[in-house]
Amino acid sequence: MKKIFIKSLVIVIGILAFGQAAVASSAELSVLPSYESNIVGALFDTSVQINPTNNKVCVVKGTLNLNNLSCQNITLASELIAQTMPTCLTPSFVVGIPKCATSRQDLFMMSVSGNTVGQASISLSDVKVIGVGTDISFDSQSGLYNIIAPEFINEYEATDTNDELILGTDGEITGVIKDKTFISGLTASVLDAFSSAWEYMKGKGTIILFSLLILIAISQVYLLVKVLKKKE
Repeated sequence: MKKIFIKSLVIVIGILAFGQAAVASSAELSVLPSYESNIVGALFDTSVQINPTNNKVCVVKGTLNLNNLSCQNITLASELIAQTMPTCLTPSFVVGIPKCATSRQDLFMMSVSGNTVGQASISLSDVKVIGVGTDISFDSQSGLYNIIAPEFINEYEATDTNDELILGTDGEITGVIKDKTFISGLTASVLDAFSSAWEYMKGKGTIILFSLLILIAISQVYLLVKVLKKKE
């Protein structure tokens, strides 16, 4: 009778343990957004989030790894406690969650920018997710980003705003960010001079206007030749 009771107890404990293991799931530590396209040099925001998924998460440890990205700043989510706060220079972290988390919780936000056109990523390494006195199994998801070239603007389009230019490795202007524009070949002052001259000459007859157009054409050819010589 005693042996039967012991066997029954072992079976019950086994069933309970199996059921508890079935209910428990791996926590998910993710970099968000998981995928996005951004212009080279333009800032965009990312975050690191923990999803306990039927667990109680109290501490998250790890290291951020940036590929083809420049970190601008990292901000800890409100009401969290950082034993080790990640920075752009030292991206390791140990973040505590008061009262522990049972639902999705942002850990920190990070602003980054793409270095060169191509693929970029943010991944996590040396991760440890800790619950109430025990380690919790987890899955980790990286953020993958497509860094693209800016749209090229008409090379003679001028603007009154301060432009943010994209420079090539040789210092040559190669593009702009978003709605910014740049001028290639003619400076803004030269364009302003031609504009003023045009307004003045409009009432002076077709001969003067024709002469002015010829001068503009000659200057354009001269500048084009200079640019081609520089590229050689």
